[in-house]
Amino acid sequence: MIWLDSPYIANIPISHAISSIGLQLGESLKRVAAALVLIPIVVLAALYADAFWLCLAASAIILGAILEYNNFKLTGKRDSLGNALLVVFAVASPFAVFVIGEKALLPLVIGATFVFFIHGIVGRAEEPKDAALSVALKTLGLVYIALPITFLFLIAVLEPQGRLWLLFLLIVIWANDTFAYCTGRLIGRHKLSPEISPGKTIEGAVGGLIGGGLAAYVFNHYVHLGIAAHWIIALSIVIGVAGIFGDLAESLLKRSAGVKDSGSIIPGHGGILDRMDSLFFSAPILYYFLLWGLRTLTP
Repeated sequence: MIWLDSPYIANIPISHAISSIGLQLGESLKRVAAALVLIPIVVLAALYADAFWLCLAASAIILGAILEYNNFKLTGKRDSLGNALLVVFAVASPFAVFVIGEKALLPLVIGATFVFFIHGIVGRAEEPKDAALSVALKTLGLVYIALPITFLFLIAVLEPQGRLWLLFLLIVIWANDTFAYCTGRLIGRHKLSPEISPGKTIEGAVGGLIGGGLAAYVFNHYVHLGIAAHWIIALSIVIGVAGIFGDLAESLLKRSAGVKDSGSIIPGHGGILDRMDSLFFSAPILYYFLLWGLRTLTP
């Protein structure tokens, strides 16, 4: 805690310091209130919603996230048609998987990239380097945002325990974020990546990994996912590290775009990308672990 007589605010008027503390408390209350509303909804949906409705929810989340991504305006000119093409392919990803299965993802990405290039070649009156950058950013949006959210749907429909594994992933990520935030605020001193995300600290990252490991251990103890506790903790650490890099990746995009938050749809939390970023790298890792690695660890 930073006291009013600390060197950090020694030259700031007391009224300004009190106002700043009030704003921080207000933001914290918004974060807590939003979490209390959203977490039960997400948990119930993950456990009990029909596969079609989960697919529809994944597409809706992708739509919101891609619209935020398009609003970053990472290129000099707005490309309305290109943005619309990205939205179409991104939103279609969960439905393609729902109808065809995981094998639909590779043709979807290849086909989308082909379409993006066609648009860049024949549909843009710009310098070739600008068109090439636009094609790269559209493909990045599909691969970085739409596919990982689609993997969340794929995890949920895996038999026999896909729903529980999806809940495991969410709990580990939530615990990582919560413990990282609290630890960083209390004892954070060393910056993790100051040029990309000045607020994140090494102490916070370590605290998040420990919190995620504890949450994973407790969850497995009561739910019985079928693998030994030490493997569950190891998996939680891998997921936590992937979550940290997912968070930093989104921060890098925001830094490039010159924005603080991806949006403001969730009070106290920012946009959809701000809430989903920790899942973008961890969801594919967990999916392929369940697909290929789990069988070697189960009796």
